[in-house]
Amino acid sequence: MPKSFRVAKTAPKSRGVFLTIMLAINALNAVFGLLSAIVPGTLDAVMGSVPLWYQAFVLIELVVLVVALVGIWFWKRWAAVLGLATPILSLVVAIVVIVSTGRNDIVETVAASIIQNVLWYWAIFRKWSLFT
Repeated sequence: MPKSFRVAKTAPKSRGVFLTIMLAINALNAVFGLLSAIVPGTLDAVMGSVPLWYQAFVLIELVVLVVALVGIWFWKRWAAVLGLATPILSLVVAIVVIVSTGRNDIVETVAASIIQNVLWYWAIFRKWSLFT
């Protein structure tokens, strides 16, 4: 067979342990987030008194997160960007809620979010060339 008709073999995509663990943790986060958003009073118990719009935001955020996780599982670049942008928007909204409710745990919230996001960015960008 002539060389021009040969199909090039591509190496299989390897998700790796770290990215798989990050996907699993974020999937669990989505499940528990959904439970906290739909069970009455849970958000108030965890965060104190929250604005009424915050529950709707959490539900929308969880839908976006699940879409991003499924897309990342299938190596979609748009999903990786969406999965990286969602926590940033979530942090901004959390800061607004914390400030508006008068809570004083803004440093802990920001620090935890930064650590989580740095780990997530590292997991994605190590495999960035495999995303299409």
